[in-house]
Amino acid sequence: PRDPAAPILPAATLGRIGVEAATLTAGGLGVYALSRRRHGPGPAGGHAFTALTLGQLLHAISARSEARVLRGPPRPPNPYLAGALAGSVGAQLLATGTPALRGLLGTAPLGWRDGLTIAAGAGLPLLLNEATKPPPFQEEAP
Repeated sequence: PRDPAAPILPAATLGRIGVEAATLTAGGLGVYALSRRRHGPGPAGGHAFTALTLGQLLHAISARSEARVLRGPPRPPNPYLAGALAGSVGAQLLATGTPALRGLLGTAPLGWRDGLTIAAGAGLPLLLNEATKPPPFQEEAP
């Protein structure tokens, strides 16, 4: 059992949450700044929202581990997480790529540069957060 006097979230855990939140925020704000420069404030908000949403979905891949996940030993499959990510990313892509849904939602079409900017704003935070985690525990060979 947990020590009742121990905090639910130790200071190190709160610090880690802060670092991960800051990288996700920087990804969204970076996309906003680049899109605003290219297209103005209207489409920039939608681009930033898309990057932040996709970034949060990608964050689910490594959020539960204190060690690196992307370059570590294989983890047991989680079909529920995989299904939720696939469905959520698919819905996001439909919302940004389908003219009828874009019209309903009032969003602007994405060009290939916009797509790359959004992908970078969503993917770089995952890579940065992974890079700042310790490597996974490796047992030494006898």
